[in-house]
Amino acid sequence: MNHTPKPPHTPGPWNYRDGVQATWAVFAVLDHSRYITRSLNPQPIAEIPRPDYDERGVIEADANARLIASAPDLLSALELALATIERLVPSHVGFDSTRKTKDVICEAIEKATTQKATE
Repeated sequence: MNHTPKPPHTPGPWNYRDGVQATWAVFAVLDHSRYITRSLNPQPIAEIPRPDYDERGVIEADANARLIASAPDLLSALELALATIERLVPSHVGFDSTRKTKDVICEAIEKATTQKATE
């Protein structure tokens, strides 16, 4: 049972690089056989500001850039985990921990793939 259509996000993998000055930037890793017309310097998917003179803030911004860059891989892993649970655990089997795990996975996939207005 496939819960989600393929999202319209930029295909992964994504990577990030320290912009050295004001931001970290997250970019799609280009497969030149698929994106032959794309520029070698694509626009970033996300930019994370570098805090001024705040070591903790710099560490946090770096971690945020890594987390954003891993998003396509994390989504794929969740989809695979959900498919595995659905294949291995019959729906009539009432393991509470499995049901909770599946619910958390479904919520995360929905959050990543469903457009909702921000409040």
